[in-house]
Amino acid sequence: MLSDGPIVAPALVWFELASICLKKLKAHPQQKEAILKAFDYASRLAIEIVQVDHWAVIELASDKGITTYDASYVWLARQLRAELITLDGKMRKAVSR
Repeated sequence: MLSDGPIVAPALVWFELASICLKKLKAHPQQKEAILKAFDYASRLAIEIVQVDHWAVIELASDKGITTYDASYVWLARQLRAELITLDGKMRKAVSR
């Protein structure tokens, strides 16, 4: 799915990826090398960072009952008329409503 077009995300994507990396390191310290290698791979992806309309994001989050973090991705997908690629069921459900 990621190879079919550009990857676009809000600026917070790198904070989220770093947070995930840290959580994985704490949970699986024996896999440190593999986890850091995966984070390095992610850092080399050509991700276009796009600013979101934070007012619209707040409204969307409130309306859909999701976090502003998740609403940033949903808002961006809607603005770009793009497919939202996520493993988060709640976020995916918010997009379909």
